[in-house]
Amino acid sequence: MNADSLTDPPHDAAAVPAEDDSAFPSEWLHYSGATSRGWVHLSIPRAADAPAAPPTGEEQVLRLAEAEALVACVEEWLHAGWDPAPAQEAPPAGALAAVVQAPALAPAGSRLALMPGLLPGGQPPAALLAPHLAWSAVTGQVLLGSVPAEAMQALEAGALVWLPAAFANRWAVTLHDMSRHLPPAAAWLDLPDARLALNGSAAPGSATQDETEGAGQAMLEQTVSIPLDVWLGWPRQGQPAFHWPLPAPWPAELRANGQRQASGALLPLGSGCGLHVQALKS
Repeated sequence: MNADSLTDPPHDAAAVPAEDDSAFPSEWLHYSGATSRGWVHLSIPRAADAPAAPPTGEEQVLRLAEAEALVACVEEWLHAGWDPAPAQEAPPAGALAAVVQAPALAPAGSRLALMPGLLPGGQPPAALLAPHLAWSAVTGQVLLGSVPAEAMQALEAGALVWLPAAFANRWAVTLHDMSRHLPPAAAWLDLPDARLALNGSAAPGSATQDETEGAGQAMLEQTVSIPLDVWLGWPRQGQPAFHWPLPAPWPAELRANGQRQASGALLPLGSGCGLHVQALKS
């Protein structure tokens, strides 16, 4: 991605959307700085008593000084120096964002933003984990499991396609990042309680993809929204195991070779589940 390169400075773009922008101040001080891994961005809300005028250089420097602890933690995490400087631009679209909850790091509500390609392999320092930071959500699609080639060949409207993974003690599924920036994440699909369950401290096995020619994939049509730290299995001190509600009905589809072959809905039967085919690809 271009934004990951040191040769590509930040550009004008829409600000990273927050889950509820009305909860944040309307005026921000933006900072950007290059690291050996790419550009990192920081937005700090102006102080409540700031004058109703464009910020001065002194205000920008003093406000950034209040985020020294955050800057140090980011440098530790990226194993790279970071010297953010005042910028006119908001963070680039597509950036992963985190909102500061701990005033010891930076003014509360400050937003850290970095592109997905900057994420190092290991988890961040404890100070960058929940509850100190609230990480933005990732939109994912749920892979329910593979469907054998013979079942795909026999598809017809009204048919019931069994999903073998659903008959395990726990239905292991896989989440795929819709933006294709992050690795797949493992989860449990709990239909009796109508929810998707993730627990980074006890990550389950994930649904496997049948590589046999002609085999298909069953996927939920409804997407899910998962916090980045939950997706990547980072510890969340004092936080309960994450669940995403999935109320019935459960529209689903069968895909093969990247193409939709049939649509329908999940139908729980006994200890397992099948996909009731309602329509075939025309």
